[in-house]
Amino acid sequence: MKKEIVKLLIFYYVVTFIPFFSLHADTVVSGFTDKHIQKAIDLEYAKKGGVVLLPEGIYELRNAVYLKSGVQLVGKGKKTILKKCPLYSTPVIADLLKTSHKIFVEDGYVFKVGDGVSIVSETLQTERIIVTEILDIAANIILLKDDIPCDVSFFTQPIVYCSFPCIYCKDSENITIRDLVIDGSRQDNPVIDSWWDSGIGIRDSSNVDILNVSIIDSPGDGISLNNAHRVKIDNTLIDSSARLGVHVGGGSKYTYICNSRILNSGQANFTNIDGLYLCFDALLGLYENNVIKNNRGAGLSIGHGDSGNIFLNNISTNNNIGLFFREDTIETCNITFLNNDISNNHSLDLMATKPIYNIFMDRWPNSRSIHHLSSSLYCYDYFIDKWLPLSW
Repeated sequence: MKKEIVKLLIFYYVVTFIPFFSLHADTVVSGFTDKHIQKAIDLEYAKKGGVVLLPEGIYELRNAVYLKSGVQLVGKGKKTILKKCPLYSTPVIADLLKTSHKIFVEDGYVFKVGDGVSIVSETLQTERIIVTEILDIAANIILLKDDIPCDVSFFTQPIVYCSFPCIYCKDSENITIRDLVIDGSRQDNPVIDSWWDSGIGIRDSSNVDILNVSIIDSPGDGISLNNAHRVKIDNTLIDSSARLGVHVGGGSKYTYICNSRILNSGQANFTNIDGLYLCFDALLGLYENNVIKNNRGAGLSIGHGDSGNIFLNNISTNNNIGLFFREDTIETCNITFLNNDISNNHSLDLMATKPIYNIFMDRWPNSRSIHHLSSSLYCYDYFIDKWLPLSW
């Protein structure tokens, strides 16, 4: 009798709890390409979110990894490497027609089906026309996943490149990227675009955590944010990006970057080669305990209405200016600097080429050049415990 009861209890627990655990099991990526990673992400997204585990190994990226809401992408630290493929390209040989999915190229077989591609016109002001995926190839004809958004003349010399951000988040929320390395293969990928060739690109998204990640040799920016809110970057290394180390722009709010290193940005011979670059209404961010060193341009560049931010960082030994207030058209104001080490930068530690307002610093760098119309600059006087206007 007792044996029968034990068997019934075992059967009950198996029937009750095994389905529960199987429904909530993490998905382990079973191969070493972007396609295997994407398949696992899509599976977790279909379950309303979950964890995608990347075992140790090198994963070849021929297209962006598109993260989706509720998904956590988790590796095994420095032994999980997402490596971008070398750049391939071919010229377009006929006009591009709006809403068409088909383009005629010199040699379609330099690509593979599923490759992420960008169509770039070297002479158009818009520069990058479309970022999409190849669905099919037949000799000199490529079929694209997305519509071509505008008519483009063959005479503007458009070119198709195998070019994309390594990890891309768009219209998503509640995402985590953790414990992995992104290698942008900068030596095999000439600079095509700062944003679209980034290590991680986040656009129109919110609540994204980037934790314990290394982004090395990106052919564009290390991390680019555009209208991205509540992005947290913690204990992350951004090293040797071709353009900007971290680009916070497009109205991004509540960015939190802490305990991270932004090093050696600006490896390409371009403008916009700073370490941490705030652009166009980067608002209400907190940047603390970061090391921003040895960048080819400025360590920290601020302008274009970037207001309400707080900085507590080490900004030193940059090749140009330590802290640079750019000459943009929208006023920058209400920024606080506390306990920063801004020193030993090659040109100046602090430079403002336009008026700046309501800037609070507990200590001012010795090497500085400030626009003569700037006002409401305050330095903290510890003797009287008060913020006082700085007199020049």
